[in-house]
Amino acid sequence: MASPLLSPQVARPVVVLPWYYAESTGDEGGASSGPLLIPAYLLQVMKANSPPKFALEGASEIVVKVRERGRIALASFCTDYVAKMLTEIVSLFGVVGPVGQEILRFERLGATEANVYLNKELDREMADSYSLVLTLTDGRLGDGQFIRHSMLIIVEDVNDNEPVFKSFRSTINVREDSPPKILETVEAIDSDAGPFGQVLYQLGNVDKDTSKIFSVQTTQGKGVISLIGSLDYERKSLYQLRVLAIDRANTGRRNTATAAIVIKVEDVEDQPPVFISVPSVTRIPEDLPINSAVLSVKAIDGDRGVNNAITYRISKGSRGLFSIDRTSGLVIVSGKLDRENTDNRNGAFILEIEAQEIALGVYPSPSVTTEVTIIVTDVNDETPTFLSRQYIAEINENAEVNVPVNLLGSSTAEVIDHDQIFLEGDDSVFDVTPSEGVNEASFLIRVKNSVALDYERIQEFNFRIVAQETVPILPKSSTADVTVYIRDVNDNFPEFSEDVYRVSVPENAEAGTILTTIRAHDKDSGDFGTKGIRYTDIRGQIADKLHLDPVSGVISIKGADHGMDRETTSQYFVTVEARDSNGLGNRNTVQLVISVDDVNDNTPRFLQQKYEARLNENEDNFLTPLIVQAQDDDLRGSSNSQVRYQIVEGDINKNFTINQMTGEIRPRTVVDFEKMSNEKGDIRTFRLKVRAYDLGTPSLYSDVPVIIYVQDVNDFPPIFMQPYYSKSIPEDIEPGTSVVQVKALDGDHSSSNSQVVYRIQSGAQDKFVIDANTGVISVARGANLDPDRTIPKSNFYLLDVVALDGGIGIEQQQNRVPVNISIMDVNNKAPKFVDPTPATISESAPVGTVVTKVSATDADERPVLRFSVDYRSSEGRTEEGALVSPTEYDYSNIFSINAVDGTISVGKALDREKLEVMRLVIKVEDLAAATKGQTSTATLTIKIEDVNDNRPRFQRRYYRQAVTENTKPGSPIVTVVAEDADRNRSLTYSLQGNSDIIGLVGMDKKSGEVSVSNKIDREMFSWLNVTVIATDNGIPPLSGAADIFIQVLDENDNNPVFISSASDFSVAEDVSIGTEVALVQATDADVGEYGKITYLLDTSSTQGRFRINKETGSITVASPLDREEKDSYTLVVQAWDNYDYGFSTGEKQKSIQTNNSSSH
Repeated sequence: MASPLLSPQVARPVVVLPWYYAESTGDEGGASSGPLLIPAYLLQVMKANSPPKFALEGASEIVVKVRERGRIALASFCTDYVAKMLTEIVSLFGVVGPVGQEILRFERLGATEANVYLNKELDREMADSYSLVLTLTDGRLGDGQFIRHSMLIIVEDVNDNEPVFKSFRSTINVREDSPPKILETVEAIDSDAGPFGQVLYQLGNVDKDTSKIFSVQTTQGKGVISLIGSLDYERKSLYQLRVLAIDRANTGRRNTATAAIVIKVEDVEDQPPVFISVPSVTRIPEDLPINSAVLSVKAIDGDRGVNNAITYRISKGSRGLFSIDRTSGLVIVSGKLDRENTDNRNGAFILEIEAQEIALGVYPSPSVTTEVTIIVTDVNDETPTFLSRQYIAEINENAEVNVPVNLLGSSTAEVIDHDQIFLEGDDSVFDVTPSEGVNEASFLIRVKNSVALDYERIQEFNFRIVAQETVPILPKSSTADVTVYIRDVNDNFPEFSEDVYRVSVPENAEAGTILTTIRAHDKDSGDFGTKGIRYTDIRGQIADKLHLDPVSGVISIKGADHGMDRETTSQYFVTVEARDSNGLGNRNTVQLVISVDDVNDNTPRFLQQKYEARLNENEDNFLTPLIVQAQDDDLRGSSNSQVRYQIVEGDINKNFTINQMTGEIRPRTVVDFEKMSNEKGDIRTFRLKVRAYDLGTPSLYSDVPVIIYVQDVNDFPPIFMQPYYSKSIPEDIEPGTSVVQVKALDGDHSSSNSQVVYRIQSGAQDKFVIDANTGVISVARGANLDPDRTIPKSNFYLLDVVALDGGIGIEQQQNRVPVNISIMDVNNKAPKFVDPTPATISESAPVGTVVTKVSATDADERPVLRFSVDYRSSEGRTEEGALVSPTEYDYSNIFSINAVDGTISVGKALDREKLEVMRLVIKVEDLAAATKGQTSTATLTIKIEDVNDNRPRFQRRYYRQAVTENTKPGSPIVTVVAEDADRNRSLTYSLQGNSDIIGLVGMDKKSGEVSVSNKIDREMFSWLNVTVIATDNGIPPLSGAADIFIQVLDENDNNPVFISSASDFSVAEDVSIGTEVALVQATDADVGEYGKITYLLDTSSTQGRFRINKETGSITVASPLDREEKDSYTLVVQAWDNYDYGFSTGEKQKSIQTNNSSSH
């Protein structure tokens, strides 16, 4: 039924209250981050004395949604007419029933207002909604009014439950030859709803190889574990799989459960034997007696779970000299050894040994081979012997050190049975290598002293080579004769009769002219000497113009176009080459210098094509000396190269003279520029022709033009048209506006000297510029003529204007004129802020606290300034720098400003976690301005400082992880993460709990990483449960906590231990096969497969008479006994557990005595 409070028939005044914003973000930590968003209530003004009302805007029930493990703040209001008109009456709120009283509590805020809070955390898995009845009374005595209203709290799910596995097989046995198949199906249940309660499965922390062998797939909510690869017992016999069950939460954290499954691989007969003991090289003397032990090999069954007996044989390489024991693998000498036997001169034997299993039902029996090397060492019983008694060799003279001689004929450079080898009688010219050796060895004779190999001094060497034992007493030795012939080589070079050949030739020499003859000789004989010399090459500047006779050495000119010109090159250098051995052997060169004699054949040549000079009027010297120069390329110092000068044309009035020796031209008198005015332009010219001639017979000459430019002299200054200029302008005149024009004239006739330009010499202060050509003065670009903005204040500018003519340097003429410009004032200035200083304020500061003060200035005489805040242009940012939306947090009026003095204070409660930095846009306006809009703005940054009012919160309420016992200290287990909403809070992590457990794990107080600190033994602790504390660095510090549950997984770290029992037993020789004669037992502290014992009996010790039960340790008779054949047995028993290859206790011996049968 609709509330009568909102009935359309009721037309009474109402007061509409705003919405209250609050939020509950219940999460795994269980902490609340704020109230929920719920509608505020309408206050109904009633006549006296009506019952109080919940104003619900037509709703008959209060419906609130809250996430489980969250809290709610509910604002409630009520009033009545009597309360307002008569006296303050207290309104009381309540809830009906123990359930409502258990989960809700009320906090009164005033006479008509209270907050409603959740009194405890809610769990959706326990109850997903609560229907409650709220009560409200006006608190009056006697005639007080009382009403009820229903309230529904709907609990929304959060991901706070981890998946839990149903029962499954923790150990699975799989044969190593199994094909791909499904091994097991697991299922985990999650109590949460929706995606939070849906589970998928995957393998956790698997290496690359394991991921190729096993897989987990999610099928219909279950995890299907499959074998997808091949198993190999010998490579790995045990796998520990961690199957992860993970919920499908798409936001926040995802909960995980772990199931540990052991996959045990069962061995099958598929591996050959494996050698475990093989010596690489064994050395024995050649006189070792027959039947002596040499070496021993050992092999075991490659299938670790089968352990068949092994037999041995030598398959190749023994040559009848070695044999092997089939059972033990011992190799012995079986024949007479001789190190010097020519069939095996190096004394090395490589035996191939085969190990074969005794495998029942398998054909052929698995086998494997290996190689061992036996080296028979020498015994001193032979004399060193050279394979040849005489060695003939040859070598080139001057051969380098270490070059071997070349043996001639069929002799072999080898020696047998020696210790050292050396030379005698060679005068240290040669040496032998190697100098030491064992048994048979090859040797080289090498050059030791290359200087001694000179064919011209000695042609052959004769000496002996000695091989000798190094024993101290009566060493045996032998010798061989060596003859080394020296081969002659071409080692001399042609030598020229002169160090340098010199010759002279006129520059106009004719073709065929012989220049010189080159001669060379060589100390060698035959074609290596002078007889075989040929002149093979000529190189240099004009080598292509010369001819060289290769036999005679005559050099001549090829043709008339030889190009020899003394004026270009006075000397030529060429190189002549001579070679012996008919031009193919050693070479040498000599230089030929050809000097060219001069011939008169060159005309004087001016250094320039024309000469120019400048002369100022009224001066008798050129601005720079005018000198013409010519040179003659004929021989320097001869009459053919001496040059003289004269003016031959253009000097009509004899204005100039020339020095005939030096070529210098000078004016005779000064020149008047004005008298040459018949020419147009600023320059007047003289055009002369000057001749240079030599003193040869006949004389040769050349001419050159000379141009002389006469320049005007600047002798008239500019004159201004007025003696003084004045102008008045407003201060807001536009830049570029013309102010006044000045003008001056110059009396010079030449355009350059009479040209006038203008400039402001001083006084403009960058406010005015002048056109250099027209003299127009205008306001400069960007100039501000406001007198109030000039320092010092100025209402006029006095300019000093200069007019300059076209003279250059000190010759330039100028004149000056003053220009006065007055400035008329205009009111046009806006106020300016003094840069606001950034301010800080504590988030706990109460309303009204002064934060800072801003100020502004105005250059006008009587400004009226008013301050305000533009919140639309202002912005707020969070700690991360993100913009704060006004719809999420209303920061308008968070700070207020005094319009008159600019004081800024706190306007309403501050919350740094929602807004840390406020950038206020403040505005100032001059109300006295003649025109509107004279305003200015500035930005003031206010930073809200943090107060430690938030506890650290862990991302998860608890952590669960597994670790294998004996994990290396320092290995990480789990990393916990806590967060603190306060700024720059440094969190420190610590552990609490059982001291013995705390000693096994460590906590990095900064990163939150929990790691192994000491050895963990599952046999002592199967679970390590601790509490982690996160503490911030605030004052006072605040803390948060979470639980950590660490499961300790078993590891095969305990060896089987035999239980003490009798070691000696007796049995009658006629007992039947299968009779138990002894029982051995061992224990293992590990659990599960790691604690399962397998018993093995060494087959060599039983000799096939006994067997043992692998599981029980029972020893029984395997074949008939015969005391007369053997009356006692010492059995070797081993106990193995089942991890990889297992851990054995070693061997335990049992002695069994065979007694006579009852028939004896």
